[in-house]
Amino acid sequence: MKAITKITTPLFLLIAIIWGCEDSDKIIGETIYNGPPFLRFYLITNSNGEPIGEGDRQIGKEPSEELVYHSLKPLKIPVSLTYPGLNKDISADYTYKTAGDFSDFTIEPTSKLNFSASNLYDTITVYFNQRWEAGTETTINFELATCSDNTVSIGHLNNLTQNKTLAVSLGDVYTTATFSSNRIEITGKAGEQVEFEVLLDNGFLPEEIEGLNLFNEAKGFEYTLEKVIEDGNYESIKYIMTLTEDIQNDDVEYISTLKINEETPYHPTGNSTIQIVKPLNIPRDNAVFTASNFYNLNDPYYRIYGENWMWHSADQICKWVAWNAFAYPVVVDKSHPNAVLYSNNGTPEEDDDIYHHAFQVGFNSREPERTIINSFNLRRWFNNESSNPGNSPGFNITKAMEFYPKDGVSETEGTVLVISQNIIIRNLDGKKYEIAISGNGTYSEISSGLFEIILTFKAYNEELFGGTQISYYRMYNNSSYGGDPEPLNEGCIDVIDL
Repeated sequence: MKAITKITTPLFLLIAIIWGCEDSDKIIGETIYNGPPFLRFYLITNSNGEPIGEGDRQIGKEPSEELVYHSLKPLKIPVSLTYPGLNKDISADYTYKTAGDFSDFTIEPTSKLNFSASNLYDTITVYFNQRWEAGTETTINFELATCSDNTVSIGHLNNLTQNKTLAVSLGDVYTTATFSSNRIEITGKAGEQVEFEVLLDNGFLPEEIEGLNLFNEAKGFEYTLEKVIEDGNYESIKYIMTLTEDIQNDDVEYISTLKINEETPYHPTGNSTIQIVKPLNIPRDNAVFTASNFYNLNDPYYRIYGENWMWHSADQICKWVAWNAFAYPVVVDKSHPNAVLYSNNGTPEEDDDIYHHAFQVGFNSREPERTIINSFNLRRWFNNESSNPGNSPGFNITKAMEFYPKDGVSETEGTVLVISQNIIIRNLDGKKYEIAISGNGTYSEISSGLFEIILTFKAYNEELFGGTQISYYRMYNNSSYGGDPEPLNEGCIDVIDL
């Protein structure tokens, strides 16, 4: 039972904020609704006018009587029964009529809805069998008709919004596709399998997908791909990659790249490229655990601090520019050759154990689905950049650097590589820039507990940089490193308008 701060309002407003599919004795403050039963559509939308998920229903938010639908996903329309003390099964009928040219959809159930004391709501689902054309003017008009219990009123008991009708208009559909990750590492053994997903936020039609080359492939090794479309899932497609050759040369990095095809109705967004990588395999003692020097999960504000050699327009010279970004471990499976046990979660079972990569570290936001951060100071490289993580996922680089201790065992020094990958950044107008990043350098403990990384960073994009842009960094695992490093006799990055 949920309680909301005590309120005193007219009865019809109290009724308006009762969500019938919860307990029929719902308490609003200290007021219990025991009025006449009623039945209504309860389709709630977010601030963008999009239907919210069934698990996100909100008490107190006014349901809609009109909806413009822009998705291929099945549309789920909740119907709510408010009936205090219901102790029997009842049913209700609804009707629908289509106005317009498009009719290639299926509606379930076809007319009858069912309710019981333990389930005070039912759902009408509209399944779309094909994509409608842009500019289609079609509306599906739903209306609640009758109820097997004649004490149940059809529609809300007020003179404002009764919600006994619902008009669904089909708006233009813009479907997108993005990879769930931009990089996956493999060990390179023949028969090895890895899985990744293509996420389709506005849904997809399985029959339409079957005939499309959803992405282009550049093979750095041989493999097969199996596509798995799960029943009832209209938002993502799973792919299983199986290696068909053994790639065990430890001195070579093998990369296969898949890129969302721009020539299909599923437009690339977010991570539009994924790399499947068999990295270099240089012997290292996992007990050194170099990466642990560069993050601290017990401190939610832990950051890597750095200086970036950049153009200073006021002084018309290159200067060191300070920056910082939240640093996090790279989580791996227990079977990974560089896995180190981070936590057993306080249980004897092993299936909930957490393992970290002993030599990799990444940059990420504390709320990665909502915000971005300043990995490698890249946000200061640009003006007019989009700060939406869905548009510019490249600002959160979750696998950023990898350490190689000297002789594989040194706890104080070694080399460091930027983990090569393609990142996506967009401007505020939605234009996409794909940037290939790489780099290398050294790291060392310059005083007790203080590590310094000296890094040369490379970013390739022909339009933005005319080729490869080289930038220089000094990075530290805490802020005690002092002032600016010594100036360099090198060129520097200037801010670019996207």
